[in-house]
Amino acid sequence: MAEITHEGKIYVLKSAMENIIKERVSKVATRANGAESRVAELEAKLEENRKSLTSVDLLNTQLTELKSKLESSETRFSRYQSISKHGLTDPDLVDAIEWQYERAQSKLNKKDRVSLSNWLEGHVTNPEQAPSLLRPHLQKLAPEPTGAPEPSSIPERPPETKQAMPTTPPPNANARSMPAPEVGNWQDSALKDPKLYRQYREKFKEEYESRRKRRS
Repeated sequence: MAEITHEGKIYVLKSAMENIIKERVSKVATRANGAESRVAELEAKLEENRKSLTSVDLLNTQLTELKSKLESSETRFSRYQSISKHGLTDPDLVDAIEWQYERAQSKLNKKDRVSLSNWLEGHVTNPEQAPSLLRPHLQKLAPEPTGAPEPSSIPERPPETKQAMPTTPPPNANARSMPAPEVGNWQDSALKDPKLYRQYREKFKEEYESRRKRRS
């Protein structure tokens, strides 16, 4: 850098000083531009992260809503099962039962509250203690008393019936026997008919023995 000494003082040329200033300004500007670029980069990342956080927050909100809806659906399904098992399926009646249940439980401490299933079971058993809105419907569920005694589980023995006597006449013992031949002609008839001969065979023997004795 060119310098001039005059009367004991050192002077720098204006042009040299301007160059020095320009160099320093240029260095500062370069650093500033670098800082600005870095700031811009960091701002872009920050915005990206902010969007990511927003997405995460949105997803968490949606997840919370879905969990709440699922729990509500499970609660309603469980309540519907507790109500429908008693044959109460009309939508208006189901809503009325749930409303009466919520109303009754809201008046109790948390430790004294019961489930809808137990609450409804108690009123089904004792419909007279149920809310007036539900009482007529629950009274219909009670079995009607009958004065007739329950039938015995042991089957009754059917009455014995006397066996009817056969109306057909008894068979004739002599149905197959040969008709008696005429007196004096039985021998000729027996000799002509083998069946009749077998029937009178003993009589032939007696007749033969009788004749033999008379001849001797």
